[in-house]
Amino acid sequence: MKGIFKQDAVYAELKKKIWEGKYKQGDIFPPEVVFARELGIARNTLRAALSRLEDDGLVTRIKSVGTVVCRRPQIRGKYLLILNNLDDLADPYLYIMPQIQAAAEAVDIGLEIINRNFLESITEENGIRSIVNSKAEGVIFLGNNLTGQEKICSMLKKSGLPVLLPHASTKDHVRVPEFAVLRTDMRRSLHDALKFLANSGYQRVAFLMKANSQLAKDEQLRGFSRSEYFRELRRVGFSTNPALLVFCQLNPVEIQKEIETLLLMESPPDVILGYSDFYSMYVLQILNSLGISVPAEIGVMGLCGYPGGGYLSPPLTTIDYQYGRIGRKAIEFMPELIALKQRGAPMPEIIMPHSLMIRSTTKTTTERLEE
Repeated sequence: MKGIFKQDAVYAELKKKIWEGKYKQGDIFPPEVVFARELGIARNTLRAALSRLEDDGLVTRIKSVGTVVCRRPQIRGKYLLILNNLDDLADPYLYIMPQIQAAAEAVDIGLEIINRNFLESITEENGIRSIVNSKAEGVIFLGNNLTGQEKICSMLKKSGLPVLLPHASTKDHVRVPEFAVLRTDMRRSLHDALKFLANSGYQRVAFLMKANSQLAKDEQLRGFSRSEYFRELRRVGFSTNPALLVFCQLNPVEIQKEIETLLLMESPPDVILGYSDFYSMYVLQILNSLGISVPAEIGVMGLCGYPGGGYLSPPLTTIDYQYGRIGRKAIEFMPELIALKQRGAPMPEIIMPHSLMIRSTTKTTTERLEE
């Protein structure tokens, strides 16, 4: 497996250097033995990477000459990428962005990045000019819950370019029907999590929700209103104690306070569901510090599918929103979106799949019956 990753990295790096013109048309790579030594890799790894470059038409192997660079990839199109600084580990776009970049590079699409804060800092007229002058064919806007982002939305609408929101929130397409949307069905994902926990024999689920005044109440509860959430609990077989619905910030001190309060209840929860995997990671850490065994004494589950969740101790059961797939889909869908915009067709809302990842922080029904 490590060899495959190494081969991918060498292939990507050599392709990038050809793309950037560091290896020009007609350049001859050093002999494989020498080149592999220079790169610090095995010759077989280099040979596999060169074969992929040859399949791409970027190099050719000529007997008695060597591996020759054929051409620099031609950029077939250009998209504008609008985003904030990706410096928060809990930001979904931190995991979506690399797949957008990889998918764009694979089809020779250039990406120009504009920081969202920059657009907020200039006049609407200058913002529209910056967007139009980019000569992009379309825009990928890494922003959800568009409440409070009316200025940028206005710039994008007036630019006339097709706009795609990957990983949009539940109501974004209603707020801005002029934009196309990729989104996870949050209601369904929460339903699937609750149904799994109920089927696993849990009886009292505590839900640690994100406290955020900017989110509408229905979006705070992953697409459910408070009354709908309690109705959903009853539907899948849980009790409906309002004290088990907790709103708190993603802060270990605040989460610990809430966990300790929950554990002191007369009928404490037997499983804790986090608003995201990051809430659940703190829950695991806190329960461990309190000497409470997971999942022997209490279960823990997350929502989102943070890539590091599988490396926790124990590995975290979660609903995976498949961030990588969202990033790839954003690039794959753009040509169709551009065509739809040119025809004046309505902008679509596409529901992206999610999946249940059963790991070691929850018990199975059989395990619970054996207690």
